[in-house]
Parts: sequence; C-alpha cells; structure tokens
Amino acid sequence: EVLNNHIHHCGVFEKYVAGVFLGLSQGNVVAHNLIEYMPHHAINLGNSAFGRNTLEYNEIRHVCLESHDKGGINCWMEEPYNHVQRDAPRCGHIIRYNLIADMEDWRFDDKGRPVLCESTYHDPEGRQLSTFGIYLDNYTSNCFVYGNIIVRSGSVGIYVQGGTNNVIENNIIVDVENASH
Repeated sequence: EVLNNHIHHCGVFEKYVAGVFLGLSQGNVVAHNLIEYMPHHAINLGNSAFGRNTLEYNEIRHVCLESHDKGGINCWMEEPYNHVQRDAPRCGHIIRYNLIADMEDWRFDDKGRPVLCESTYHDPEGRQLSTFGIYLDNYTSNCFVYGNIIVRSGSVGIYVQGGTNNVIENNIIVDVENASH
C-alpha cells in the first residue's frame, strides 16, 4: 500500500521518473496521496499479466512538466517478453475517484529543448501533442476507469491506445482539448 503521502519535486536529475512506479507488480493500493510537481508521470502502472492495482482518491497536480508522451496516470511497462504485442495477456487496473489537474503540454524543438505548447491538439508543424490525464498506452486492457475528475490535462483527458475490454465511465473531464481518444 502507498497511502497518505505527499510526493513532490522528484526527478531533479533524471526526468523520466514517476512519483509511484508499479511497473511489474500486482494487487497494490495507491490511495489518498498528493502527487505534484513531477517532470514525468505521477503514477506509472504496468500493462502486462501483472496488475489489478487499485488507484483511488489521489490528487495529482502539476505533473508531466518536463517530458513528452506521458500521462498523469500512465500504463506502459510491459514484461520483456510481451513488449507491445496486441494479444499479450494483460491484467488491467482499477483507476477511480482521482483528481488530475493542471498539467502542461510539452514537445521538443529541433535542438531537443522542451517547448510549452498552446492549447491545441497539434502544434504549428502538425505534430500530435501527447500529454494525457489518464494514458492507457501500448494495448493496456481490462481496466476500470471511472469516477475520476480530469481538469486541464493537456491534449486529451483519457487516451486509450489500442487496448480491449476497458470500461471507462462516469468521469468528469473539463477544459481539455479532447475528452478522449
């Protein structure tokens, strides 16, 4: 269990960090935490045969501040042998009753410097932006995502990239370019 913590300002030297990392784990509860001021994800979950972690009643603010292709709550850690295979076994997670707010949408310029983007789904060069409130990446499947409040989360409130059997209902998504994708 990861309960009742204030996790903040991590990732000073290494930017691709999460406040809570549950890459290859199962049956954990992450609840009642305040996670803020992170360069990458607030919470990172796996999308493999491990899973059924429960995330609930967390407040996530000002995350995804210095990286690209990320979510406040992100699922992407595959087992080494099932990397990005559509039909790999995936357990899924329960993501409910979280507040995710005030994320920024970044991309990198031609010299590799981070640039804050305006509130549009594509930048002026037509490249898709990628900051999401909840990000079910790389065929993440079998998740229950409900009762979350997502406010100003960048490009998309809830992004599902190719997964199956995900139940996404009764979420409130406000002031986001696209509610879901």
